Amino acid sequence: MGKFFDFLKIPPEQCKIIGEGSAEIKGFEDFVVTFMQEHKDDYVLMVVDENLDTVDETTNESINISGSQCVDNIRKRLPEELEKRMLALVRSANDSTTDIAIYNKKAVSLWLLVQIVLILFSELLF
Repeated sequence: MGKFFDFLKIPPEQCKIIGEGSAEIKGFEDFVVTFMQEHKDDYVLMVVDENLDTVDETTNESINISGSQCVDNIRKRLPEELEKRMLALVRSANDSTTDIAIYNKKAVSLWLLVQIVLILFSELLF
């Protein structure tokens, strides 16, 4: 992920990478909403994995949280003026028709842009 942000010329001090452990994954939506409210004049680029795997501490079972569902939940919680300042890209290796329909419905109205960005970066980074 660091290479991606380096390529975009985004300074490391302006990047926040979260998802280390169950607490960060489960607190992702609250973190983003709070961050957006505290940075009302900033534009925010989010790159979110579609499949966020973690463990439920109470049952010790593996669970999967949908990144696109998280983005959808975040968008619903933000006032329109803040939502307009956020660009969310959902990263996934799954590109079946069903998966694309889910991404379009939940979060990504810019699906074509995401595909173009992923193709460009996969060619440049690998």
